[in-house]
Amino acid sequence: MADVEISTAGALGTATSSDSILTVDATGATGEKLKRVIFSGDEGEYLNGAGGWGALSGDPTITTVNAATYSLLTTDNILHVTYAATGECTVTWPTAQIVSGRLIRVKDAAGNSNTNAITIVTEGSQLIDGQANYELTADYNSVTIYCDGSNLFVV
Repeated sequence: MADVEISTAGALGTATSSDSILTVDATGATGEKLKRVIFSGDEGEYLNGAGGWGALSGDPTITTVNAATYSLLTTDNILHVTYAATGECTVTWPTAQIVSGRLIRVKDAAGNSNTNAITIVTEGSQLIDGQANYELTADYNSVTIYCDGSNLFVV
């Protein structure tokens, strides 16, 4: 497909498409660059900050977490947490990955976080929506969290 202009009171960006990927590049209201990549029914997003793009290539990486603790890897995009069927699980966002544009999704794939919570924490003093941690406490719930380079935010 050809590029498509996106417009709401002026051109905001372009959208391009291949067989299974739709990419939208846009400029936000304050001039920041934004990018959204949608993979045939599933999304991978990287938000820009301070002039950098979060690169995506191919399908997002889905990592199964079947342990009480897990430290996020740079290659992780989606965490498929099955450990909640056994006990509580803590996912740690390392300080080295507190970079603008980093985004992760965490899914209670076991469907048991109402009983065994999945807790997301940072390695340092960074906050998640102003809090020290974020908990998934509803069965089959999920959360998308991104970093602005200093702290983490729930989308």
